[in-house]
Amino acid sequence: MGSILIYTLIFFIGYYGALVINLMTVRPLITNRYIAGLVPVFLFAIAHGYKIVSSPLPQGQDTTIEYALSFNVVMPVVIIVLGAVYAMWNKKTDDKDS
Repeated sequence: MGSILIYTLIFFIGYYGALVINLMTVRPLITNRYIAGLVPVFLFAIAHGYKIVSSPLPQGQDTTIEYALSFNVVMPVVIIVLGAVYAMWNKKTDDKDS
């Protein structure tokens, strides 16, 4: 469960980084901060997956590469993407109501 916290932290760093970039410019450069937050998550997931695949398996544990990839990379990325899609959908409905 530690990997979900790391991926969430990376998402919020990207999300608020886009906010800071938009605040420093006159006209907003990044229109969708949720997608901007997902970009570093995907880049980190690729690097994390490469590290899992290229390093040797731990001794004395009955784990496979597929299990490690699905539990430590795929599941957190899917959760973060679903959360971002839900937040975008919720923001869109809030904008229509007001």
